[in-house]
Amino acid sequence: MDTDQVTGMVTELGGATSHVAILANNLGIPAAVGVKGIIGSVQNRDRVVIDVSDSERALVYINPKLEISQKIKRSQSLLKEHNARIMKNQNKPVITRDGQNITLSANVGSTAELLPARDAGARSIGLYRSEFLFMNSKSLPSEEEQYQAYRKAAECFEEGFVIIRTLDIGGDKQLAALPLPVEDNPFLGNRALRLTLSRPELFLTQIRAILRAGAHGSVKIMFPMVGGVTELDAALDLLTQACADLESEQIPYDRSMEIGIMVEIPSAVWMADILARRVSFFSIGTNDLTQYLLAADRLNSNVSDYYRAFDPSVFKAVKEVVRAAKNQGRWVGVCGELGGNPLAIPLLAGLGVTELSMSPRAIAEASWIIREITLNDAEALADRILELETDKEIRKVLRDFYKSKELNI
Repeated sequence: MDTDQVTGMVTELGGATSHVAILANNLGIPAAVGVKGIIGSVQNRDRVVIDVSDSERALVYINPKLEISQKIKRSQSLLKEHNARIMKNQNKPVITRDGQNITLSANVGSTAELLPARDAGARSIGLYRSEFLFMNSKSLPSEEEQYQAYRKAAECFEEGFVIIRTLDIGGDKQLAALPLPVEDNPFLGNRALRLTLSRPELFLTQIRAILRAGAHGSVKIMFPMVGGVTELDAALDLLTQACADLESEQIPYDRSMEIGIMVEIPSAVWMADILARRVSFFSIGTNDLTQYLLAADRLNSNVSDYYRAFDPSVFKAVKEVVRAAKNQGRWVGVCGELGGNPLAIPLLAGLGVTELSMSPRAIAEASWIIREITLNDAEALADRILELETDKEIRKVLRDFYKSKELNI
């Protein structure tokens, strides 16, 4: 698809954190997803307008009246002015007013996204979605093909780091080269780490490629969908085997690569104390963690009201993970869509998250927000949020926080 010819996207199915919605956001395509009845409501030659001026929700108008169109144009104009102001300082250090550094990284899925991410202000890659290398190929990529792709990322971000997530397919992501059986509940099925552990040859090939890329920069490896010690230990055993093989073959690789896991299954939250003894860092995948905490399929528009990104349980889980990580001297990042949501940034910082990975398009505004707040205020905000009972209350307090600082988001 030639994205230069796409001015917007509306879907009847899906949710805000679906695979398609995330791709649209990364590509800068205005999108409204899960709009019930839209297909039957639009006729050929109708004029469809998407208003994305509100970061919390997109509005769709079919053949809008003149005053609505003018209102949207004014909102777009104000948004452009706001973006121009914050872009002026994008190269300044991302430090709070009281001196706390918050690392802002980019989520990418291909080598083509590396330079645009760097130009957008990213100094590290907090989530390299390695599955896109597999999804864009009719056959499984070889070790050499993977190594070259990961090496480019390491060299492009030599001043920072690159976190490569091992193959995360299943759920809403499929591979032409690796057909998966149909499952009644794919998000609860054989996906991500579960799948790669069942195919050790596939997994070892990727691990070797990642380890080799680590010889060219600061590369970290991250395992997705870790539910507990059993699967993590199995993955670590294969990592040890890959290191031994590369050593015996005298192939250069990173012998001290940092290992992390994505925290997206609730069991990992409550096992975080133990898991932290085995890894160097946690990255919280809020998209999946939220759907599992609330038992609300993030792709199902029929339960979109139950998929609450700002539900109190989500932030209590984040707090628990941070607590467990700090006890072991580990750091915690967030790489789900929440990490780039302006409304959530002060709260996540206040909860103790020290790295936020997001769409490159969100980095400039996130940098501006971090520079305008103090960690002390963010921590007080987090303490207050943890006492609230509903997502509606949380959103209001967060908006009030911005108003009190005279910050417009």
